[in-house]
Amino acid sequence: MRPRPLPALAGLLLLVVVVVVDVTTRRPPSAPTCTTATAPAGYTVQLCITGPAAGADVAGPVPVTATTQLTGRAPAVNGITYTLDGGYLLFDPQSPYAFNLHTYRYPPGLHTLSASVAFSGGYASPPLTLPLDFTATPAPPPTAPFRPTPGTDPAPGSPLLVAAAGDGVSGLTAERRVTDLIASWKPNLVLYLGDVYAHGAPEEYANWYGENGSFYSRFRSITNPTPGNHEFESDRTGRPYYDYWGDPPPYYSYDTHGWHIITLDNVSPATVLSTSSAQYQWLAADLARHPDPCTLVTYHRPRFTEGRSETEGPSEAATDFDAFWRLIASHHVPLVLNGHSHNYQRWKPMDADGAVVGGGTTEFVVGTGGQWLSPLLVPDPRMAVGFDNATSAWGALQLQLSATGATYRFITEDGVTEDSGVVPCAGTVAPAPGP
Repeated sequence: MRPRPLPALAGLLLLVVVVVVDVTTRRPPSAPTCTTATAPAGYTVQLCITGPAAGADVAGPVPVTATTQLTGRAPAVNGITYTLDGGYLLFDPQSPYAFNLHTYRYPPGLHTLSASVAFSGGYASPPLTLPLDFTATPAPPPTAPFRPTPGTDPAPGSPLLVAAAGDGVSGLTAERRVTDLIASWKPNLVLYLGDVYAHGAPEEYANWYGENGSFYSRFRSITNPTPGNHEFESDRTGRPYYDYWGDPPPYYSYDTHGWHIITLDNVSPATVLSTSSAQYQWLAADLARHPDPCTLVTYHRPRFTEGRSETEGPSEAATDFDAFWRLIASHHVPLVLNGHSHNYQRWKPMDADGAVVGGGTTEFVVGTGGQWLSPLLVPDPRMAVGFDNATSAWGALQLQLSATGATYRFITEDGVTEDSGVVPCAGTVAPAPGP
């Protein structure tokens, strides 16, 4: 017997039911998680985490985005502080607020992400909390064990081109512009002079130093790092720094294209700066073994600086590093590179006592890699040149290293050369400036 066709009305009802079921299985767009607070000064701030959604299952590098909205006469927003399960995670200093949360760092299961807006003047909004469910995610392979890189080889007959800057790993626009500037030089070697902001946490390395070719990570294969003080703020052992770079020694040296380069540690809580310390004895032996006329030394906190900060009193000068300076200068090292002070400074050649003398050691402070700039406030006639404002100070030092010396240029993020000259190697004739 042939089946009878459904009545037209029954067929229509079946169609309607199917359509209704299809619509109800669709997930509505996730709503942002927001909170509004009123500061003691009377202004209000609304903070919204726009992604991911509250209670979401997340895995891998998860984009976290947020917005702020102010009402009233509010001071400048310094950024957003994030915590995870109550522990410091990352500071995002600039809108549009966005970073990647790497869930493989944490055990799978329920976690709480919190965010708070930090204002100039010290006020921070009450935390906005967001529950998330971390799905198990494989971690990437560990970083290869650190070995100082000599950099790439320059063209035959050409000097080694070195880029140097510090105090730039922060997530600010200036950092991107400085790294774009350095990339345009096609350097053979990069010397990062320390400080990963705000507190040297693992997520700040991944997001602000960068990964997969972002920010300073684009030069990672040709970079030798110098530890900065911020690298030890989230973890006093500096574990995030050592993990990111593959466990470099706190101080080390290497040779490249006729130059001997030494990196020292004057920032870690464990470091001892006396003449009886292991580092001082190592440095004395290294300098004795390498009486090279072309030697360059890097460390983060400068022995001489016109910089000044609230946290370090009237001057950021590392007077506790005086014995090391004396040792370096007494071996006629021509070049010392530092960060820490957020400006550019070139000092006149000085001897072991800090007196200006021909053939002395020239100190450069290059804390201009992208972090907020700080003013020069401690005048010293021994400083030859200094820049501390946004039109002249964000940038990097370009060195062309040859067998007779270093041609230097301080170039701003806009491509303007603000300072240039030549530092000869000890006992050699100064090379002619490059084009």
